Amino acid sequence: MDVHILVDTDLTVTEGHAAAERVRRKLITVFDRVQDVLVHVDGEEDHKLLPLYTVSRQDLETIVDPVIAASNVKLEKTRMRIHHVAGTNVVELFVRVDPEKTIDETHSLMEDLKHRLKSAPEIDDIQIFVDIN
Repeated sequence: MDVHILVDTDLTVTEGHAAAERVRRKLITVFDRVQDVLVHVDGEEDHKLLPLYTVSRQDLETIVDPVIAASNVKLEKTRMRIHHVAGTNVVELFVRVDPEKTIDETHSLMEDLKHRLKSAPEIDDIQIFVDIN
């Protein structure tokens, strides 16, 4: 059996995989004649996407990394997630900041970083998270 499921586009890969596995197991259990199921996981907004993404993770990293490196203070990118939704590129960026910075200083740094990154035409929206670990 070959099925498609729609999941929230904010799910992580592991959450999507877990949902697919639950569907696969349920179908095998419910239908006696089904021996295996291939579950395709699609984001619920997939119908709005262009057939090919015009920007890759590597493309976005070549934009993001130099902006972080050029910062006046030490910032460390700890994680980056990319969402291609409705023809747009949304970046979730997790950065570690000098722990000696105040909350106001950190907020100002993040606003500046967000402004500089949003000026790139390949980035339609960016969400920045401060990683405190």
